[in-house]
Amino acid sequence: MFTDIFYFVLLAIIFVDNSGADIILGVLPFARELLRRGTQVVLAANDLPSINDVIYPELIEIISKLKDEQGQLAGVDASNLLIANSGSDFPVCENELYLFYATILLW
Repeated sequence: MFTDIFYFVLLAIIFVDNSGADIILGVLPFARELLRRGTQVVLAANDLPSINDVIYPELIEIISKLKDEQGQLAGVDASNLLIANSGSDFPVCENELYLFYATILLW
């Protein structure tokens, strides 16, 4: 079954290059499911918005407001969640290859 592949994902880098609603309704539920299955999740956001993107400081604020007193996201342990600065202001498509290559080198 296709959903079984998520049990073998050790690290997922998700590029956050969307408006706030997309992050709340799409990215975070996906990240939460990966965390629930034991995956280390990195949410990477740009320094500056391309159009209406959520940027790194805003993402930190969003995540901190959504975590409860125990550091959980809707009942899921978020200790394997890392918020990273992508280090640029380019649209996400240009960052994906660089970070994918860097991830392979570090692996």
